[in-house]
Amino acid sequence: MNLNQLKKNYKIYINKLRVLNPYLLELKSSRHTDYNKYLIITGFPRSGTTWLAELINRIPKSVLIFEPLHIDKNPSSKNAGFNWRTFISPNDKSSEFYCFFEKLFKLKNISSWNTRFITLRQMVNVDYYIFKFVRANMLIEWLTKNFPLKKPVFIIRHPCAVVSSILNLSWDSNCKLSPEFYNHYPFFNEIINHAKTEEEKFAVLWCQENYVALNQSKPYSFILISYEKLISEPINELKKIFNEWEIEFPPEILSNFSIPSKTFNMNRDNHYIKNNKIDSLKLLGRWKSDLSTKQIDRILKIVNMCGMDFYTDNLEPDYNRLYSDKPIYLPKN
Repeated sequence: MNLNQLKKNYKIYINKLRVLNPYLLELKSSRHTDYNKYLIITGFPRSGTTWLAELINRIPKSVLIFEPLHIDKNPSSKNAGFNWRTFISPNDKSSEFYCFFEKLFKLKNISSWNTRFITLRQMVNVDYYIFKFVRANMLIEWLTKNFPLKKPVFIIRHPCAVVSSILNLSWDSNCKLSPEFYNHYPFFNEIINHAKTEEEKFAVLWCQENYVALNQSKPYSFILISYEKLISEPINELKKIFNEWEIEFPPEILSNFSIPSKTFNMNRDNHYIKNNKIDSLKLLGRWKSDLSTKQIDRILKIVNMCGMDFYTDNLEPDYNRLYSDKPIYLPKN
């Protein structure tokens, strides 16, 4: 057996052992839940959540718990009543949702798929647990109201960049959410009627999920991070997170800044990579060439209808508007 075959067999063996990760995590749980150990990253799909979570995972003695609300990969989330895009009102008293997160923060309700990026070596000594979500955007306020967590990080990315990325993945564009969502935000029923094309439907989804978070009263219960500003001013944005969390900034984050994330679309964007490093600034404007002018106009029309006019056909948002003290409101609210 040659060296390459030995390495391949070793990787297979290690991956099989990772099925034990959920049980090892549960053994680490204690009666007293230390919420200071839990770091939450959330955002709409294709907004950079995996990339950011992997950067945060450079914190020494930290492990990444990946998408615990994925109802296909973590059956306990489906059993608790979650769906692909769950909206939870801040005043919701559902015991099922509360019990799910209570157990999650006791390191239960976790599948081997959720922990597949954790090595056995990492499992030996853990100080921080990073929970990465793309399905928690419409329950952040409820989550922070019910559990004494450090402020979650909410990352937002230009809607045209997000929609452009999603259109290449053949995802379901059904933009209808639960009736409870429309009881709280009835104006979105009218916006859905304007969405005829695939890009308009995905723009509505982007708006619905981001609006719920940004419509909170300020100061927010989360740390708002712009994907574009994270690309252009990485040190400032990352230090904003670590200062809020009161965790020492790990210098090695910057050396890993341009490494592609595990969900990076290599088939589509491999020409933006050189020596295993992404040219992030070039990638920032990818949507300009991928989308037609009409598609861009249709996406931005939906976004403007939802009161999020800080995004235009510029690559970066109007940061003064995005970070202002003025709440985001639907025009007819």
